[in-house]
Amino acid sequence: MTDPKQTSTGLKIEYAVFCEGVGKEVTGKDILVGAVPDGLMAPTFPMIIRCAFWFVVFAENASGGQHNVRLLLHVKGEQENKIADFTFGFLIPEGTSGRNAFGTPSVQVTVKEPITATLSWSIDDSDLVFMRDIPFQKIMAAE
Repeated sequence: MTDPKQTSTGLKIEYAVFCEGVGKEVTGKDILVGAVPDGLMAPTFPMIIRCAFWFVVFAENASGGQHNVRLLLHVKGEQENKIADFTFGFLIPEGTSGRNAFGTPSVQVTVKEPITATLSWSIDDSDLVFMRDIPFQKIMAAE
């Protein structure tokens, strides 16, 4: 059975981790800085943060050549209200199967008020696919 989120190129993004930055050790292992599994909480807004994503691409007998991934973080229900928009290119051989991980550059973003953001992805200009919601919540400051 074909995965409905698999693109015609045989590629899909399985998951993405929201973090402040992504690096790589000399051994090839990835380093995630400030990883956040379920959104951010802050006592005050606006919130100025570093934003990056570490993401895993799954390939199943994929088309070879250059591919472009887009990760779009926007206000939920308002796709034109972008928080961060990343485009990342990579090259793979014909017939590739398996997983590979990539990191976006880190950018500074401002979240003006508590919101729920939506993370979506596309590969090679396919339609955007919903991945998950990421809440930015206000919490009470410690006294």
